[in-house]
Parts: sequence; structure tokens; C-alpha cells
Amino acid sequence: MSQEDVAVNHVENVTTTSRVCNFYDGQSILITGGTGFLGKVILEKLLRDCKGIKNIYVLLRPKSGVDPRRRIDQELTNSVVFSRIRRDSQGLLSKIIPVSGDITFPGLGISPTDERTLCEQVSIVFHVAATIRFDEPLR
Repeated sequence: MSQEDVAVNHVENVTTTSRVCNFYDGQSILITGGTGFLGKVILEKLLRDCKGIKNIYVLLRPKSGVDPRRRIDQELTNSVVFSRIRRDSQGLLSKIIPVSGDITFPGLGISPTDERTLCEQVSIVFHVAATIRFDEPLR
């Protein structure tokens, strides 16, 4: 591949990336399953490449007596996946807003106050939550 081909591919990739980033500019997003494998990857990629995102709400259940904010601060953003963001763009982590809930409850277990906020603010949802109990009935 010639240097010219590399330059053209780079410009095409930048243009594509810019269009994707432009789509997310000013938007708020909800991610369910943000502490799982896919959720972490999506969250990190959005924070790192789409800096114009307004907020990313992450639905979390309280776990072992640890509230959702602490889970984000202690578990999620301390993950190796976020090392580049912690090193280069620490301020981006403040865009992550925890929402207490549980996908196994009606209405995702979201409080009426949080539901109103999400309805007013969120325009994009990544629903990547899953159960890790493999013997559950399908219902």
C-alpha cells in the first residue's frame, strides 16, 4: 500500500469517525449492563472518541451493600479498560451518571424521579444487560 493510499484511508476513517461523533454531540445516553464486558467497552469507546456526549447514564443495581455511585467510582472506572481515559482525560469520567435500578424488576426498578430525568434527557439507549444465572426460566 502506498503512502497516498494510507493517507486516503486515514482521511476516510477520520470523516467516518467525525460523522459518528457528530451524531453523539450533545446527546445523553443510557446504558444498561454498563459493568459487564460489552457495557464497559461501549462506555469507554463513547467517552474516548465522542467527547461531545453530554452525559452517559448507567443503570446499576446496588450490589453487596455498595450503592451505584460507589460502584462506578470503585469498580467500573478503575477497570483496566478505562486506564487510557484515567491517564489522558480524567474529566470525561464525570459524564458517567449512575441510575439505581435492576433489569429484573418492572420498569427496570427505576425510581419515578430518575425515570422523569431519563425521559427528558436520554435520546439513545444501549441495552446490553443480561442475567448471569443460566438456570433461570425464560419468562
